[in-house]
Parts: sequence; C-alpha cells; structure tokens
Amino acid sequence: MLLMQDTMNKMCHKKRDALHLKNVFNQRSVSKNVSETFNYVSDFLKFVTEGYTLLFAMEMLDLPTLDTVPTMTSAEAEEALNYVSTCIVDTVWNDVTVHIPSSNLKEEDTYGFCNCKEDIEGAVMIECENVACTEGVWFHLECVGLTEETVPGEDEVWFCSAECRNSNKRSHSASHTIDRKFEYVKMLLWRGLSDMIRRNAVRQNDGPMITLYWKCDLPQFIKHNHTKYTILGHRLIAKFTGLNCFLPKRLRQDLIWNRTINLSGGRGTNIETDLVNDFLNREFKDSIRSVGHRLTDDTLARHGKLTGSVGKALDEAYENITGIDSKPGTRKTHERKADLVMMTDILYHEKLTKEIPGRLFKSFPTIKNITSMDGA
Repeated sequence: MLLMQDTMNKMCHKKRDALHLKNVFNQRSVSKNVSETFNYVSDFLKFVTEGYTLLFAMEMLDLPTLDTVPTMTSAEAEEALNYVSTCIVDTVWNDVTVHIPSSNLKEEDTYGFCNCKEDIEGAVMIECENVACTEGVWFHLECVGLTEETVPGEDEVWFCSAECRNSNKRSHSASHTIDRKFEYVKMLLWRGLSDMIRRNAVRQNDGPMITLYWKCDLPQFIKHNHTKYTILGHRLIAKFTGLNCFLPKRLRQDLIWNRTINLSGGRGTNIETDLVNDFLNREFKDSIRSVGHRLTDDTLARHGKLTGSVGKALDEAYENITGIDSKPGTRKTHERKADLVMMTDILYHEKLTKEIPGRLFKSFPTIKNITSMDGA
C-alpha cells in the first residue's frame, strides 16, 4: 500500500497522465488516497500496466490493433513472447543512481551550503537557480558580494557563477533531446510491473522473492522518507541474511516461508498474514454488532469461535438450504478486455511506447525513469 501511494502521488497530477485514463474509463472509485480505495487503485494500476504492456508489444510486433493475429507457428510465438518480454523489461528498467561525495573533504567541512562551508547564524542566503549547482546551492549574501538592497527580485534569475549559468543553459537545450512522455510511460509501467510481481510472490508464498523485494524497496523507502519502513526492512533482512544473522535456522525458515496464509486452498491463493488478521477482526466486529448492548463474556466467546472457518462453514450450509447468498455485496473483479482494446485504440497512434525526443507532459516536464539517491 505504501509504495502504491507513492506511485499515485508521483504519476497522477492533472493532465494527460494516469489520471486522464482514470477519467476516460470512468474509474470514479479510484482516488489518490490509496488507504481509502486500495482495491480500486490496485485494479486500476493493474489495468494501466496491462494496457501499456500491450502497447509495447504491438509496437515491437508491428500490430495495428489488439485483434490483429500475427502469422507464426507456436514455436515462433513462444520465441516472440520471450523476446518481447525481455525487451519490455530492459526498456523500462529503473536504474538507481547514488552520488558518492569526495572522501577528501575534511571532517569539519560538513556544512553543505555556500562556498565558505560555514554555518553563520542569522545570515541571509540566496539560492542559485542551477538545480545542478555543485558549489553549495544556497549562499550567504556577503560571500557572493550582495546586500539585502541589491538582492535580485522574485522574477529575476540569479546564478552563483558563470559556470552555473552556462550549465543551466546546456540542461535546457539537452531537455529537447529527451522524450519525457516516453520516460513517464516507462516509470509508470515499471511501478505497475513491480506491484504485480510482488503480489504474485505473496500469492505463491515465494518467501525468498518476498525477501528480495524488501531489499529492492529499501531505496524507495529512503527516497520518500519512509523512515519506519526503512528501519523495519533493515531489521527484517538482518534477521536471516548476512554474516550478522542472529536467528536460529528454524526461526529463519519460519520467517521466510510462513509469511502468508491460504484460506481457501489451492495454488496461488495465499494472502498476507496481517491482512488475514484484519479480515478476522472486521468479521468479529460485524458479528457482534447485531448483539447491541447485550454483551457478555459468553457472547464474546461464542462469536469469537464463529469467526473464521467455523462461521464460513455454517454460512455455506445455510446458503445450500436457503439459496440466499450471505454476502451479496462481495466485490468481484471486472472483465477488462473491452477497456484494454479501447485503451490501445486510443493511445496506439500517440506512439507513447516509442522514443521521440522533445515531447513532454505539461504536468511532468522533468520526469526521468531513474531513482536518484542524491541527497536522500
């Protein structure tokens, strides 16, 4: 849920983005507040991910519509599937970049601003407009020869040096060589595929992969200041990996393989343990709501026993007798094939899965499919 909330914050703004698709396909239940509409947001993210994956495949196989069937043998089709899958993953792969500061800095030079590297209490500072400034970004007025009377106005641009001014010009000219729409689609597809493979690992109770994804998510936790989950992730990984592992082998195996519960039986139907606990608590609260104020210890004990598999078995028995569904409001997954056909028809001619330098969404003028840990 946490990473999905980051995805909605990052990818849904105002115009011509995932929010635009939400409006086109009348997804009124989807909102940027993931905690309130988690299931709807999850379905929508899966739908958008499948749609852009199909668009990439159509572009690579030169298929004008989703209904076009290429002429190839079963062996050629399997080879094409492997090729397209590999190409899509390679194309949307999200690299993590880390800036390593110079080791030659003196220990006392820890103040990161101004060229004087001194923290002067109460001093007025001015910001360099070059976002890639390496001299300090913020400078004391006295250090750059300015006073409060000579500070540029709010509408004026100020650079700390000629190098920063020229660098800023180069960055603006370089932006015309980058396809920001393509970068947006790559980032959105990367996040959607990441959510799908994590969900699949839980459904299959693939303990090693769940652990691996915790490691992969740590940069996102750090980047978005999720301190609590950064600490929890480090603690979880340290419990059963590395030289400093402090859990016995039996507990390590239990922590790896017993993180999900299968309520209905069969393959691929596992769900998170904490989610099961939430379901049971909600079922228990709904059960005792009919009792009203006539609560006793015996009543609580009886309803507690009916929560879970016993209550489910009784519900099924009464359903067979009465023919009445005890849970008529259960949400069902909608068939999305028609919507996927419509989405590919709308976006195919936009060429969003093909790199065309100079394009951008107005809401995302500087987006790039890279996770930068600089300053994290």
